[in-house]
Amino acid sequence: MIATLCRIDGYQAGVATSLFLCSHDDPRLCHLDGETWWPAIARLPVLRYDFFDGSFGGDIIAPTGEMQVHIGAVPGLPALSLHDARVRLWRGPLGGAWSDFILRFDGRVKDQPSVSDGMAAISIGVDDVWLDEPLLRTYAGTGGAEGPEDIKGTVKPLIFGVMRYVSATLIDPVDNIYQINDGPINGADTAMDRLVRFSLPMANHASFAALKAATVPSGRWATALAGGYVRMGAAPDGLLTFHARGDNGGAGGWVRKAGAIIGRIAEIRGASARVNAASLLALDAACPWNLTVAVREQTTARDVILSVAQSINAVPVIDWLGQLHVLPVRIGAAGGVLASDGSALPPVASVEQMAVSAPYWRLAQQAVLTQTVHNASDIQSLDPQNERGEYDPEESYYRGNIVNLADGSRWLCAVDGPITGSAPADGNADWTRLAGPVEADWDLVTGPGKPEDNATNGANQEEKDQIAEAERISAEAMTAADEARDAAEAAKNDVIANATEIEEIREDLTAQGAVVSENWLALNSPTGSLARLRQEVAAGGAGNMFDNAALAIGTQGWDNWTNQPNVTFGRNLPEGDDWHIEGVNALAIHQSGRTGTDSAADWRQTVSVEALAWYDFSALLAAHNTLGRFIILWVDSAGNELPGRTVTDWMALSTGGRNRDGWNPRRGVKAQAPAGAVKAVAVIRKSDTNEGAADSWMWASEPQFKKVSEDSSSPQPYSTGTDLAASSIQQEALSALGVDMAALEFAVQAGGNPNLIPNGNFENGLDGYWIFQGSWALADSNENGRYLYCWASDLVQFMSERFDATSVGTNITVSASITCNAIDIAQTYVQIRFEDVDGNTTGWSPGGLVGAQHKPFDTNRTFTTGTIPPNTRYGRFFFNGRPENGQTGQHIAIQQIKAERGSVVTTYNNNAAVTQSFKAIRTQETAMSQMDTNLNARVDDAEARVDENRTAIATTDGKLLGKYGLEIAAGTGLARFSGFAGQGFSGWKFEADYFGIGSGGQTPFEIIGGTVYIKNAIIKDAAIITSKIEGQSVSRAVYSDTLTVPMIGTIGLWIDLVDMTLADVLAGSRIVFQAGLPIQSPRDIGVIFRLVKYVNGVVVSYPYEERIGQAAGTDLAQQALSYVGWSRGSAEAGTHRYVLQANRYAYKDNSSQKIQTFSAMLKEERR
Repeated sequence: MIATLCRIDGYQAGVATSLFLCSHDDPRLCHLDGETWWPAIARLPVLRYDFFDGSFGGDIIAPTGEMQVHIGAVPGLPALSLHDARVRLWRGPLGGAWSDFILRFDGRVKDQPSVSDGMAAISIGVDDVWLDEPLLRTYAGTGGAEGPEDIKGTVKPLIFGVMRYVSATLIDPVDNIYQINDGPINGADTAMDRLVRFSLPMANHASFAALKAATVPSGRWATALAGGYVRMGAAPDGLLTFHARGDNGGAGGWVRKAGAIIGRIAEIRGASARVNAASLLALDAACPWNLTVAVREQTTARDVILSVAQSINAVPVIDWLGQLHVLPVRIGAAGGVLASDGSALPPVASVEQMAVSAPYWRLAQQAVLTQTVHNASDIQSLDPQNERGEYDPEESYYRGNIVNLADGSRWLCAVDGPITGSAPADGNADWTRLAGPVEADWDLVTGPGKPEDNATNGANQEEKDQIAEAERISAEAMTAADEARDAAEAAKNDVIANATEIEEIREDLTAQGAVVSENWLALNSPTGSLARLRQEVAAGGAGNMFDNAALAIGTQGWDNWTNQPNVTFGRNLPEGDDWHIEGVNALAIHQSGRTGTDSAADWRQTVSVEALAWYDFSALLAAHNTLGRFIILWVDSAGNELPGRTVTDWMALSTGGRNRDGWNPRRGVKAQAPAGAVKAVAVIRKSDTNEGAADSWMWASEPQFKKVSEDSSSPQPYSTGTDLAASSIQQEALSALGVDMAALEFAVQAGGNPNLIPNGNFENGLDGYWIFQGSWALADSNENGRYLYCWASDLVQFMSERFDATSVGTNITVSASITCNAIDIAQTYVQIRFEDVDGNTTGWSPGGLVGAQHKPFDTNRTFTTGTIPPNTRYGRFFFNGRPENGQTGQHIAIQQIKAERGSVVTTYNNNAAVTQSFKAIRTQETAMSQMDTNLNARVDDAEARVDENRTAIATTDGKLLGKYGLEIAAGTGLARFSGFAGQGFSGWKFEADYFGIGSGGQTPFEIIGGTVYIKNAIIKDAAIITSKIEGQSVSRAVYSDTLTVPMIGTIGLWIDLVDMTLADVLAGSRIVFQAGLPIQSPRDIGVIFRLVKYVNGVVVSYPYEERIGQAAGTDLAQQALSYVGWSRGSAEAGTHRYVLQANRYAYKDNSSQKIQTFSAMLKEERR
């Protein structure tokens, strides 16, 4: 008699607990191997394979089974957590030894057992989760071999076998390094730029670092096969492709046959033990054919293994021990007869003859797979190429036109044209053959001979008619395009012939601080002047690295330090105009009395420098009763001061005054930054008051820190440097012959150190800010612009709109100028709230505390720096304040809010802003107006540029052609767009790293790094030719109604707010729960929310918890509660129920609180 043993490794209260079951109540079985096996198996396990699902889908088959257990015979069974527990089955003779029992099944419990009538039904299946995990790794975007930030999340390619014309991923744009394969490859034999071949690689290097450090001249290339990398000596002209021999990184070396490739895929997934190596060796022996596989889009091991197996007519299956076997299909002797008349077993229930397409002839095909098919534009050619379809003797053709003949051959027009009726042929000089006729090689065909005509034509008549109609429409479109091109060319020639003169704009730029003023007559004709352009530009000169060098915005950007008592710092002190150059601002230091020690007082600013570069530090200095000097402190990347600070001798200074002569000469020092220096702290220092004097003053005007050459003179002439550049352009239209040509207004501001918060100083009111605690208002009463203020008697909070925070692991710093009249506001701070793409919080920065009372804005700038956590897409500036010691009526004010990349607080400024207005082009006679405008401003030694182009062409026959473009560049960043319109056609084109559309602080549509993100879309009617939806994702949602729920004033009592259910949830689906609600309460309250998750009626987890605090007597603005989870495996397929509950964790009395206008959504995204 055969007996069965079953061991299930589950959990009880978080402790690993194993369950031992057997099929017979026999002491020889119940105590086998020193364990107690409970005779509780009511129905033996039934193991099955679903070999055929009726759809010929060819999926990888995994066995499943089920068994029933008496719960009364097993102590503690109902208390065990068995979902996803390991389960093993042994079978052997009743009464036999442990060694006689053979392991027959090793898998997992698929679902928590259901219990009914004293029986527990246990569903089991093998563990094949590894087959469904993502196969390809992704680039981290952290630089080096992980690529730049803009390819973060892009999958790394895999290729197996010999791949021709394979493309590669650019991971180092600076040194032109590409990756062909994620890991070692056997070789890269040929590199081609637009199919133009390079010579052989000049060298193979051991690693990415060695390849990057190597010297590769232009026109050559090198490899690092150990990582699948290639490096080009220069950037390619077009599409770059390679002939390569693929993955070589596994235990089997360079894999080419199906079994070896499948084994390598399992090795990549860390599942080598989950495949049967003997079956893979047998597969390669039975099917000894080399394959080529390229994987460049995210997929699973299951999909790739299935496609590899099916390509050689093999079947992958998983045995009862969870091992993958791949078996070739072989046709052997018949094992039986299926008879529709019932004369043989098994019986046939029904017979149906199904329609099939026309027969296909037997084919023998042999080829090497091409990974990239080149379009005509991807191939180097002297002439532009244009596909024209089938040759038509009545059509006109031009150089570069490509046509097809009925025999499948392809031809390129080799003359300027137009030519008509000149049929392509080998003897016709008008045409060059690109490809010969398409013919079958019947030498490769076995059988009786060539098939009958149309034997492979499987299209029915309706399909043939549709193809013919599509070809006709395509030919008409080609003809219309040619006519439009001819008309446009004629119109352009007409305008050029009639336009008499266009006088170019000439720029007059000075070396320091550019000023341009000019008038330009754009078009002249015998009858009048058509347009006039007036342009004015005021631009700060380049070179000065100090922020706010002209002190136009107070002392912003400048820090001060002293160890002297009774010292005052400021701008243009003392009051009045007698103590600084007329029209020029000055930094001032005043000391009352004398310390008699080696004391000092400084103005200082930190700038970025390059190691070993030379710099000139200078200023106009003046003083009464004291001395002055310059100091430069050099700082490394860790923030530590380097040895060898630059220090001048103490200098006796001029007395200053309104006249510049009282400040001359200009004083300074030139120094070289030491090795390792990344920052310089430039210090203007005042000494102690001279002996015998009652007080002392020192002033500094026109400070400058400038990069210079080693042999340059010092000090350098002064320029304002990074002060904002401004440009205004006004084109005015004059009337001539009834022509009203154009009116254009254009304005630009460009500044350095970009602010990620566009409305940082409330220029646009409270646009983009979310105030949810306290009564805030705007005021316009100080020199730095608007500020936001409130009178706080309790908790006050607000935050900014979202800004971009996509570089995980890097730092972002937020800062603001804050003042208050409280004795102590120790709990008031600024923070960064980080969020993912769905708005869920991914982390917080540390809080930056605000100082004590009555500090002015300029000396109380508060900041905090946070490191961007994983899964983050956005950041927000967050402000939180609460009075201390029971104080009331405390005034808090904030302005100049800034978020910037990095860990250093820089001078406040807003992003570069561009505004423009364009209107009215109208003409009655032939005319052309064309204008190009270019503005360059140098900011922190990085160039900011705006280029604008507009062209309008009109002819007397009513045809109108127009083009408009705008380009903005700052350093290496570039954004541009262009629009065009002509006779019967028009369009817009945008080019940028980022493009977004939104309103109210939300951006539902974004394009980032070539990928389109749509947060939510309603598509009435979608026609998708080729589906590339990841995992075939389908969403379905359940919404709750708006409702009001009272809260009970007892801590610990949970109240159900909403109860939502999704039926028929699939395994692997993404579950999204979102809720929005405000809270109303007459007292201070803290509310805790939690989400309870049920699967098939059983509580499986509490996946979400959120605590929210609220001040007395206020309505909390809409709170966003969000949870994203997964239906994990088949155990969580079925009915999902989610209950949102609320409880109170802090209160002052039992007065009622309520949640108003509550809304929630539950959504399943099927994959």
